[in-house]
Amino acid sequence: MRAYADQMVHNRKANANTQSRNDMLDAMLHGTDPDTAEKLTAANLVAYAIYFLAKNPEAATKAREEINAVVGDEAFALHHLKQLHYVEACLRESIRLSATAPGFNIEPIPSGSDDHTPVLLAGGEYQIPHNQTIIAILHTVNRDPAVFEYPEDFRPEQVLGEKWDNLPAAAQKGFGNGKRECIGKAWAWQ
Repeated sequence: MRAYADQMVHNRKANANTQSRNDMLDAMLHGTDPDTAEKLTAANLVAYAIYFLAKNPEAATKAREEINAVVGDEAFALHHLKQLHYVEACLRESIRLSATAPGFNIEPIPSGSDDHTPVLLAGGEYQIPHNQTIIAILHTVNRDPAVFEYPEDFRPEQVLGEKWDNLPAAAQKGFGNGKRECIGKAWAWQ
């Protein structure tokens, strides 16, 4: 089956100029979705970072000072990125407050040996039935006062260094989750 599918894709690509069909394969090979296109996550991340920095001049000054200290008179290069910790925190905080994707689906994994054991969340406060998908709404997850000291405010220090490392995994999901995580995440951080 896979060999047949590979052959179909190869043939369609080889005959792209002579064969045009309005079918699913054609849409998958040549179509784009302007609402979820791969460039939008990075573009929105940068746009919101600029917005939040414009509204928070102290953070903008710290970011500028860090860039000047790291880059100096050199031309900006890829190797500088690993040294721009505060700038990275500004980006993290921007995506925390304005994630491009509104949420993602997750299926809690039962902890018991019985396959049909419900999953207990929040110390047993919530019970999720076996195989039940739940939707994590990032606007709410990323503004949880139990996780963030200033949940509604742009404060890059909240996601800087060890504070980022110590956040719950769910609070680090601005690009989605698991196998459906944005394929452009690594590109967006560059």
